[in-house]
Amino acid sequence: MSDSSSLRTDRVRVVAFLKRKEGISKEEFTRRWLLHAELFKSTEMSKVILKYEQMHVNDETNALLKGMGALTCDWDGIAITEGDSFETILSILSSEEYLKVLVPDDEEYLDRAKTTVVPLNFGTFKDTH
Repeated sequence: MSDSSSLRTDRVRVVAFLKRKEGISKEEFTRRWLLHAELFKSTEMSKVILKYEQMHVNDETNALLKGMGALTCDWDGIAITEGDSFETILSILSSEEYLKVLVPDDEEYLDRAKTTVVPLNFGTFKDTH
């Protein structure tokens, strides 16, 4: 990154806002989604992804914020996939391995029809690493 006040050109992110499947408890969703990450890491397609992160909504803090009048989310989690280009990430989402391995696993705990996906260019302006 050449300028600390610009967007990166060497990486992009795709963010997915996730909702658990009806009838699946929050605990079961969390357990299954964590296992899904391990499944993803075992695939060939994971080798071209630079970073995959899961963010699990903290229901207690979400409720406290709502009680304070804040507009809060109705998502169960957020997945962030980082790659060198949108083309790389999109090629994974259309790959045979993704469709045969990850999609069937997703469908066990995730309401894919309610998942919202956002492609993002990003800049990092503070990082303590």
